Amino acid sequence: MTSVDGELSIEDSRTSAKYRIPIRNNSILAADLVKIRGPKKGKSLTKNGDGLLLFDNGLQYTAIKKSKISARDAATGMPLYRGYSMEKLTEMGADFEDLFHLMVLGSYPNAEEREWLRAALAKEMMEVPDAVVKVVQAFPRDSPAMSMLLAGLSAYISAYPHGIPALQGSFIYHANPRLADKAAIKTTAAYAVVLGLVSCHRKRIPFKRASASGTFYSNLFTMMGMVGPNDQVDPKILDLFKRGAIYNADNGMTHSTFVLLTAASAFPDPISCLTSAVAAAYGPLHYGAQEAMWNNLQSIGAKENVPAFLEKVKRKERRLFGYGHRAFAVEDPRLKPVMGWLRELNVSEKTQPLFGLANEIDRVASKDEYFRTRGLSANADFYTAFYFNAM
Repeated sequence: MTSVDGELSIEDSRTSAKYRIPIRNNSILAADLVKIRGPKKGKSLTKNGDGLLLFDNGLQYTAIKKSKISARDAATGMPLYRGYSMEKLTEMGADFEDLFHLMVLGSYPNAEEREWLRAALAKEMMEVPDAVVKVVQAFPRDSPAMSMLLAGLSAYISAYPHGIPALQGSFIYHANPRLADKAAIKTTAAYAVVLGLVSCHRKRIPFKRASASGTFYSNLFTMMGMVGPNDQVDPKILDLFKRGAIYNADNGMTHSTFVLLTAASAFPDPISCLTSAVAAAYGPLHYGAQEAMWNNLQSIGAKENVPAFLEKVKRKERRLFGYGHRAFAVEDPRLKPVMGWLRELNVSEKTQPLFGLANEIDRVASKDEYFRTRGLSANADFYTAFYFNAM
């Protein structure tokens, strides 16, 4: 039990009863509030009887999980991964295997541990169930990628029924960390395989399987058809992607993370948990913001239309996606690195005309009292689409 930092003294004006609620880690337990009971008024409609309930619309002020994986740096607002800053991990040249070992398995790996994980991921990525290939390729090539991805993940778990707890009649992962770790590795590999199949199907190019000697990212690029002459991955692009992934590996209790934990609380297989999280993330108020923002820019058309568009935003007739962020009270600290990566990729108004339009929206909005007084500024999602497009 965490030590008590202090107490919250409460007097209920309805009953004159007094309560002392322990404060731990700057939080109180909702279960302690249930001890506060009001005057009985007829039949109770909740399982807590007449105990006080906490209502927090949207869980904006409620902590639902104590995490050892991520926290937020008080000075910069940047997420910390088990105490490691993003800057430190970038300096260390952290690859996917390093991040996975740190965040999922609990420690930054040594050379032997990193190689073991690399080989394990590569082995799983080399296994491509026929059912997944057939399901993905059954879609019209111009279908939304997310629809194909969700279907592919569902087909993937169907190829491994022994990994579905309900079919086995037991909690096969519960209290079995070793099996859970293996399932996490398979789930990660499945995600990469399905991404590769979807990418190649949409591009109308043959799918190339992962290599036993490849790293996670190099295999991912190969499977997605992101290769140059002689099927080689561009080392500059790979390095840039690796650095970008560090800044997007975790962002605390996001919507998709919450959905994943909710799904996991019923103890299904990890791939099903991932599928639920991916579906939730596609909303325009989460990772779908990048695609929604891109479509927004296309609909605006030209710089001279920006003021009129922003006026519609202020009247709530249009939505400006990629502006403001629930997790950051100030400017999104990820924005500066993203802009640096765009410069490395030579992104400009000349190479991507919509980039100039995005800059104009940013320029006009930054001088507008409506956006300034509400603390609304571009977040990383507002510009990340240009990063992926350049790749």
